Amino acid sequence: MPAVPMARLQKVRVFVDFWNFQLSANDVFGRSFRPDWRVLSRWLGVEGAALISGVATSNLQFEGATVYLSVAKGAGDVKLRDWATKFLDTVSGVTVVLKERVKKHPPVCRPATGPSVPAATAGLHSHSPKRRESMWRSPPT
Repeated sequence: MPAVPMARLQKVRVFVDFWNFQLSANDVFGRSFRPDWRVLSRWLGVEGAALISGVATSNLQFEGATVYLSVAKGAGDVKLRDWATKFLDTVSGVTVVLKERVKKHPPVCRPATGPSVPAATAGLHSHSPKRRESMWRSPPT
């Protein structure tokens, strides 16, 4: 009697960018959309892997989810920070990576001579995007 090959167990791990997911869901379902995170990450993993691999869900082992989330400093996102640390991080199989948003400073143009000035007020010079773009345009025919 020939041996029947056993289906290999497929392991699934989900990585979620919270803001990309939530804003995309808001566009589709409206701002009131609030997924059930207790089942969402497992569902994403199993369904996503089944779509990609064609493997039946019974052959999939959900290994967990990591949700990446950024919050504003101070009091701006207190409710969101509390939800992420006191609820989402306690959901079985979910790990939260929480980062505070850092304000980015505008780029600084340093002319050949003189003090540094913000790029927005530097005007057009040899390093500006418009100048570089014009160097690559084809000549008029």
